[in-house]
Amino acid sequence: MGATTLTFYPLMRAFRNGQIQTWAERGFALSLWALVAGRPATSGALAGLSCLVKPQWGLVLVWAVARREWRFASGFAVTAAAG
Repeated sequence: MGATTLTFYPLMRAFRNGQIQTWAERGFALSLWALVAGRPATSGALAGLSCLVKPQWGLVLVWAVARREWRFASGFAVTAAAG
């Protein structure tokens, strides 16, 4: 499945042009994957890194606090604050 993404023209074009948006979306996708895999602190840290590029994703921290996902929220806050 990963090799299939190499044939997706918009993704490869954005990567070739050096757009940071490609990396931010990749980090957020990995964050969701880590959350599903049961690693909320890692997921929060990856979401925090993505938030450094796209600040509006900071609403995910509000969601985590509202859902009482403290490990996710702490990973997010520590990473975002360090950045």
